[in-house]
Amino acid sequence: MKHDGKFTGVVAAGHPGTAEAAAEVLRAGGNAYDAVIAAHLAACVTEPILSSLGGGGFLLAQPGGGHPGGGRAVVYDFFVQTPMQKRPESETNFFPITADFGTVQQVFHTGYGSIATPGTVSGLFAIHRDLGRMPFKLLIQPALERLRSGEALNRFQARVLDIVQPIYLWEPETRRRFTKASKSGERIPLEEGDIPDLSGLSDLLEELAREGERFFYEGEPARKAVECCRSNGGHLLMDDFLAYRTVLREPLEVRYSGWRFLLNPPPGEGGRLTALALDMRQNPGDSAGRSSGSSGKSGFAGRSSGSSGKSGFAGRSSGSCGKSGFAGNNRGAVPGGQRSGLKGKGGNREPGRGGAGLGLEGVNFGQGSGVEGMVALQAAVERRRMDKTFGGRRSGGGGGWIDSERNFWLGDGDVGLFGNQNLEGRRYGVEMEVGDNPLSTRGTTHISVADRFGNLASLSTSNGEGSGIMIPGSGVILNNMLGEEDLNPGGFGSWAVDLRMGSMMTQGIGSRADGSHVVFGSGGSNRIRTAILQVIVNLCDYGMSLEEAIDAPRVHFENGLLNMEPGFSEAERVRAGALCGDIRVWEEKSLFFGGVHAVEIKGSHGRGYGDARRGGAAVP
Repeated sequence: MKHDGKFTGVVAAGHPGTAEAAAEVLRAGGNAYDAVIAAHLAACVTEPILSSLGGGGFLLAQPGGGHPGGGRAVVYDFFVQTPMQKRPESETNFFPITADFGTVQQVFHTGYGSIATPGTVSGLFAIHRDLGRMPFKLLIQPALERLRSGEALNRFQARVLDIVQPIYLWEPETRRRFTKASKSGERIPLEEGDIPDLSGLSDLLEELAREGERFFYEGEPARKAVECCRSNGGHLLMDDFLAYRTVLREPLEVRYSGWRFLLNPPPGEGGRLTALALDMRQNPGDSAGRSSGSSGKSGFAGRSSGSSGKSGFAGRSSGSCGKSGFAGNNRGAVPGGQRSGLKGKGGNREPGRGGAGLGLEGVNFGQGSGVEGMVALQAAVERRRMDKTFGGRRSGGGGGWIDSERNFWLGDGDVGLFGNQNLEGRRYGVEMEVGDNPLSTRGTTHISVADRFGNLASLSTSNGEGSGIMIPGSGVILNNMLGEEDLNPGGFGSWAVDLRMGSMMTQGIGSRADGSHVVFGSGGSNRIRTAILQVIVNLCDYGMSLEEAIDAPRVHFENGLLNMEPGFSEAERVRAGALCGDIRVWEEKSLFFGGVHAVEIKGSHGRGYGDARRGGAAVP
């Protein structure tokens, strides 16, 4: 992107309007952090089903060398916090809804009892104070302009609304704003081209620009949210809003195939699992991963090895041409949503064991291995995740969780991982588990930005599926993070009070010795980590361009089921299927497999690419 003939930066995001909002700020002289703030505020208008001030998220920031702080990378954790008090189950408004993805259905949980303390507003202001350069009142302008003109739902946003429509139909104010009357007089979800009613959001944004985050956490928005919860079976209290703080963390560092990657650290799980997978792939003889406590960084530093060529995971498949990544052709595709029923050579599938009993243990998943190797790698990581993450026990001290294999504990009142430390300098080895923070895996949108000052920004945010509950008159829908199944392995309502939730969101920045960088992240629930892993492998091991690495077909293995996008040869599908008890081949690429929005920068040149699976767009 250039302005007056000079490079200003590059942006990739989940909607053209979101990306353009960031570009407008860069052209006006703002930096990457101004741009991601403006982009997220605009996304609350352009992507209202996925973005909201009522949720939370993370920013991975690597400031340029000329920025105060000397270019030290940092993660801003402004994800949601579990409430300080828990109402009795009999008093809680909490219920399931069924979302229809077409080929599959999924049960989500919502209601006033599903709302956790939102962190987005705190995070945006913390980023602005530390890293921004433009006045906040200017950063709200792209969102205000889109609110004034009316932003119609595009095809992707309308599709997401259709999938989760029960959430938007049950609460009266939200139903009025996100539905329309059909010819028969029934209320039906808005469709492509329709404009949601977000009235009240303009006033809220302008008030935030005048008063700052205190207005949201101490003023009318917080009071209204708390009163709604008090009257209708929710958990939130005013103390939850007053106590919320953004936490700064040190990112994980991974060295892989000549690249240095920074990733989201615990209590997030996505970055840890991605780092573990890369370490296991680079060092396949050490299935436990390599841990180093001597580097003073993350403990993930492994051997660097050269690229093994450009043939991709699968090598050259029959009917494929050029660089294939996972790629093959579409011959013999199984209809989307159907399972082939191929039997694993290891016998019956053991549910939830990530490859146990599937005959995957002896498959090579090192660099240069084919699609079977990627499936085996995902299975090995999944097995580790299931063994460790769900193998803990609840502490006897009331709040918090403890596990004998973990080397830290989280108790009641801890804002971050280790008490009230603002910037945590802990080293996270491969064996460090996600800890005991409840885990969110749901709906996410992502923004990647690089600017002319050398600043890099990777921002992911989530509102879950949304609770369907709007802060009255505000245009802000609150999250449903307490309705996460992964948060409650002991049953819904078993969450520990006053803890920062973990997430599968995985922000990343990759750097090479030649000074080039790639900034990336993805939506896609618990498929985020495998989407990111496959894009990294395509870039590093197979020399693909950014576009090729993102567009290449993907696989996702979890709970004994292998999902495959079209684009693999019949032989590849058969080989992968022979390893797994269940396989589903999709008819087309899908948002199910994530949506990686990324930018790369080399010197004064940059380009971005938005994943079409999730409506992605880039400027330029």
